[in-house]
Amino acid sequence: MQRVRQTRPMLAILLLVLVCSATASFAQLPNLDVDDQTTRPIGQTVVFTATISNAPTSVSAFGFELTFDANLLQFQSISPGMLLNGQNTDFLNANVVIAPGRLTVGGITIRRLPNGDNQVFTIASGATGSLLQLTFRILALPNASSALMLTNLVDDIAQTGWRPGSGRLLPDLNLPPVVNAGADQSITLPATATLTGMVTDDGLPIPPGTTTVT
Repeated sequence: MQRVRQTRPMLAILLLVLVCSATASFAQLPNLDVDDQTTRPIGQTVVFTATISNAPTSVSAFGFELTFDANLLQFQSISPGMLLNGQNTDFLNANVVIAPGRLTVGGITIRRLPNGDNQVFTIASGATGSLLQLTFRILALPNASSALMLTNLVDDIAQTGWRPGSGRLLPDLNLPPVVNAGADQSITLPATATLTGMVTDDGLPIPPGTTTVT
């Protein structure tokens, strides 16, 4: 009987540790993600979309620091995503550069009511969708993937997990050309046949982005 009395507290402590560990792991799941984009020709723009999944809290204001490779990208603008569509979003300090390749972004969304008054718009807890879009100009072509990084999340996204390594600028893949000689034909010699061939290419690498036919 003495052994049973000593085992029960130990079992209760073990179960408590397991529950606390599972709860902590769930709380650390990332909720904020940025999609990957393949590079464009130098001078063109590329748009990254930040998406929030199952928002842990309601969101009416948010802020973060954005870090990127200033040798490859030049920040152009920020615009609201699907979750803020149709609302008047004020992106505060969106062009405040802390250092090359690092800037601050803050946002608050205002809904204009039919009577002309303004009301703070709130994204509901548990919502999923695009939060904002980040536009950059391509300055150089990457030889390997280069990721954006969101740090120092504050306000209503302070408890939102960020997935490191997301938001990558990917180099082009340069797939081989695809050639098609045309439909099959049957002839009787000495008759001749005329083939209508086609070649398609992805236009990569950039430069030269050309296909040579010989």
